[in-house]
Amino acid sequence: MRVERGNILVVDDDEVAVMAVRRALRQHRIDNPVVVANDGLHALELLRSGAVGRPYIILLDINMPRMTGLEFLSVIRADRDLSSSVVFVMTTSDAPRETPARSCAAY
Repeated sequence: MRVERGNILVVDDDEVAVMAVRRALRQHRIDNPVVVANDGLHALELLRSGAVGRPYIILLDINMPRMTGLEFLSVIRADRDLSSSVVFVMTTSDAPRETPARSCAAY
């Protein structure tokens, strides 16, 4: 039986956070291909162009310029081709106004 290795799309504008994700993946011996998008619009371009091959998972930051993580989630959930994407939401912010779990529950 052939098991296909999935791609990981990291959507985050913070280079330090991206480095931390890469380091964590390495430490856990996860060597799947990683593609990085610096905001939601860039991620949509990559997904729609096929630059991120299926299967894939998305590691998504909430606070980003141009298109936030929540805006990105709204777009992909409304997109017939992307609506089944597996998304893990992450944030490094400790701002009390940010409650991603509450905001993302509907997605």
